[in-house]
Amino acid sequence: MNTPAFLIASLLALAPAVSAQQEKPGAQPADAGAVKAAKPMVPQTACPVSGKPLGTKADFVNYQGHRIYTCCAKCPAKISAFPDLWLFRMAAEGYAPENVQTTCPVSGETLENKDNFVEVGSMKIYTCCEKCVKKVKADPARAMDTLQGRKPQANCPVSGKPISGTDSFEFQGTTIKTCCPKCPEAFKAEPEKYLKAMAERNEYVEQTQPVCLVHPNEKITEKTFFTTAGPMRFYFAKKDCMQQFFNEPAKYVPALAKMVPANNNKPADAAQPAKEPAKQPNN
Repeated sequence: MNTPAFLIASLLALAPAVSAQQEKPGAQPADAGAVKAAKPMVPQTACPVSGKPLGTKADFVNYQGHRIYTCCAKCPAKISAFPDLWLFRMAAEGYAPENVQTTCPVSGETLENKDNFVEVGSMKIYTCCEKCVKKVKADPARAMDTLQGRKPQANCPVSGKPISGTDSFEFQGTTIKTCCPKCPEAFKAEPEKYLKAMAERNEYVEQTQPVCLVHPNEKITEKTFFTTAGPMRFYFAKKDCMQQFFNEPAKYVPALAKMVPANNNKPADAAQPAKEPAKQPNN
């Protein structure tokens, strides 16, 4: 089942590293920052949600030129709500999603080979030539947007109408545009509903101030660490900040609360160890 990724998106805390013939890039969006060792990624063998074997690979989510497989038809919806979070977890475990790219995200040309690429966390972003590799390294988020078909906000999240004026409001660190002064009130009453609508249109908004989401006293000088959470994109000053965010996304962006599994440290459907029965008092 080909389920489009919800966000609104990828944290892509991606840590790019180019092919052996090229130097390692400095840019990296948010989903792979928790990987401690530079160990080779291996193909995915288990569902990131349940931890169960993949089976037939009939169920999956396509996201940013990559495919995340699941064990059943129920899991794609959970991944689609916040793909970056699941990619981050997969990368931390050393698992890579399958690349399904057919074109270069910079030139748009059909990929004739896979000689040129940038490793972004657990992803490999292929390009048509070495010149395009440099452009991906300089701005990996834009390459991700191209692969996902994601574009800057163009429609009001409430009415769905094209934005023609200058009406906007601040929401959890981002600036969201609307078609009229009345829409912000409706948005704030049901933010998850309208954020989802924006994500489904593949629109995104970026944070208002150029500061780290986790440590606001630190300015963002390079767009190296970032995440696309739904339609909202946030940046981090360093890898540690990105890791802190993924440990508790809703702490920094409350609107993400419903997109994050109840137990954020383990897959949502992972089996819990059985508790030992309480000892009965001797009679």
